[in-house]
Amino acid sequence: MGSDLICVGLNHTAAPVELRERIVFSRDKLGDALKDAVSQEHIEEAAILSTCNRIEIYAQGHREHAGLALESFLHRYHRIPDRLLSPHLYYFQGQQALLQLMRVTASLDSLVLGEPQILGQVKSAYAQAREHGAIGPALTRVFSQAFLTAKRVRTETELGKNAVTVAYAAVQLAEKVFGSLSGRRCLLLGQGEMGSLAAAHFKQKQAVIEPATRSSNLIALLETADLVVASTSAEYFLIEPVSLKKIMRARRYRPLFLIDIAVPRNIDPRVACLDNIYLYNIDDLSQVIASNLEERQVKAGLAEQIIHEEIESYRIQTVERRLAPVIQELQAQSLLIAEQELSGFLKDTQLSTEQTRQLEAYTRQLTAKLFHQAVCAVKQRA
Repeated sequence: MGSDLICVGLNHTAAPVELRERIVFSRDKLGDALKDAVSQEHIEEAAILSTCNRIEIYAQGHREHAGLALESFLHRYHRIPDRLLSPHLYYFQGQQALLQLMRVTASLDSLVLGEPQILGQVKSAYAQAREHGAIGPALTRVFSQAFLTAKRVRTETELGKNAVTVAYAAVQLAEKVFGSLSGRRCLLLGQGEMGSLAAAHFKQKQAVIEPATRSSNLIALLETADLVVASTSAEYFLIEPVSLKKIMRARRYRPLFLIDIAVPRNIDPRVACLDNIYLYNIDDLSQVIASNLEERQVKAGLAEQIIHEEIESYRIQTVERRLAPVIQELQAQSLLIAEQELSGFLKDTQLSTEQTRQLEAYTRQLTAKLFHQAVCAVKQRA
């Protein structure tokens, strides 16, 4: 069976948040999803990367059938008709799939160019795939190369230095709305990494941070907040039109700004139809982020060069690994032929012990040189 590296997925440029949130793989169900993926015919190994901006499956499988198998798996697992999902999916194979993984891991394909979170997310996806027995030697080599490449990109280009995160983009958007954030009451829904980053950024702007916990009275908090940043992992809406309509009456219709950076979304998009409600989701932040790209675009160009160098290095390693059994066999045959010829020659000659030793050493040296030239030619041809 012809096996190859395959990538099937979609991201923030290929699909809107309304579709992305429907195919998110929740962490508590990821193990079952991985087992399901590798149980598909034509799939040998698999890892699932599921973030707020992308869902990608990297797999080792049949070069002609694995892509369709993964696409079918996504349709079936998330119960989404292929007519809705397929037009948004992208597909990469072989070297192009490796290029995609390297660009993702090095944060060249992120909503925020150079953002630091994606490397940790890819490492987590790899670790979970290993934990559930979905990864073997092929993907282990691929991901290891991607991690080394990402480290080289960050070391040699400083691409991630002063990168504008999604959380900071939310702060910038809030500043555009309010001007100064000093004294503004900011309600944070979500205590994860994104929520913690948002809290730190808003605190720097002297906003009053009000974190919502499970025991909090959300209605009371919404009645006094100026803005809300939502980033929880909940798979249902935390804020809906009916309840928010009552809250707005209690607020005397004082404007409320909602920034939903969660996928799946935490805030029902229908609330945007209410008077004095201003709702932004993660896709709306792209315009804010775009204005911060100019400096990092130069560094991104250097990063692309590094990635292509690493892809070529990996290609050569792959060729040499495939040739290793052939080379070993050639070496064994070369040594055997040389020993047989030398043995036959020595039977018919009268040489001293020292002369015999020198001739044996010369034969080994000559055989090694000729074999080295042959191996170089084979590698170059390959």
